[in-house]
Amino acid sequence: MAITVHLRYTGKNGAARKFAEEMTSGGTLAAVRAEPGNLRYEYYLSLEDPETVLLIDSWTDQAALDAHHASAMMETIAALRERYDLSVTAERFTDAETPESDKRFLGKEPPVDEANQDIIELRALLPEDRDQFIRDNQEAFRYGALEEFGRRDDHFEEDGEIISRETIEASINGGEAYRITRGGVPVGGVVIKVKGNHGDLELLFVSPKSHSRGIGLAAWRAIERLHPEVTVWETVTPYFETRNIHFYVNRCGFRIVEFYNSHHPDPNDPDAERQTDDRSSDGMFRFEKRMR
Repeated sequence: MAITVHLRYTGKNGAARKFAEEMTSGGTLAAVRAEPGNLRYEYYLSLEDPETVLLIDSWTDQAALDAHHASAMMETIAALRERYDLSVTAERFTDAETPESDKRFLGKEPPVDEANQDIIELRALLPEDRDQFIRDNQEAFRYGALEEFGRRDDHFEEDGEIISRETIEASINGGEAYRITRGGVPVGGVVIKVKGNHGDLELLFVSPKSHSRGIGLAAWRAIERLHPEVTVWETVTPYFETRNIHFYVNRCGFRIVEFYNSHHPDPNDPDAERQTDDRSSDGMFRFEKRMR
């Protein structure tokens, strides 16, 4: 029976993130992944609690996990955890009770924090989730257009879709793609592209069923924390996406700096000047946010 354990490391002043970074840079993470029976060993940052890091730790069975706990590297991990003064909570995803052989490795437990029981997290997009990510993105964009125009179809890139699969694929291939999760359940996604101190928000979507819960803003704040080196963020959105315009300007602090249309095409879009359909003449707003 495969076993998955979620370990949440919590500290102060960025200690949990530093712990995960040292686990990675020091080679311990790679060593664990190379152990017999390891299926997954990955760290994730919390969107709402920057002092917490989630480890997803999966093994083929209890014997493999016991062998890992008996290995010499557990001393390294325990010493590193103590050095950063981290507390740990754990969840096991099997039908069995947590055996005593596991409990002694979990360390001290923090006080229960009721406010963080429904934490939103940013998780790197996995290859097996790519197709669902694209379909969820299309659903979210389609919802926005239909909310504004009903069933008019002259704003769609492909049959029935505001944004084409090809467009989303190109963004994923050229940037960093993440799943936004709430309570472990995917509720949206984001793709960003960073070059030096300039960042492009390629895509950001939240499932229509999860609108108006602060998820998009939590995701955006996490992106800013993820890339503190960025001094200017940029994004674009169609003129009719009033929900997005409100979100970027009034919630995230962007400013509208340009309006692309048939008389003023996007200079970064090689096809913009050749487009003559209604969609191109509708226009796109370009937004900027300059970090202080």
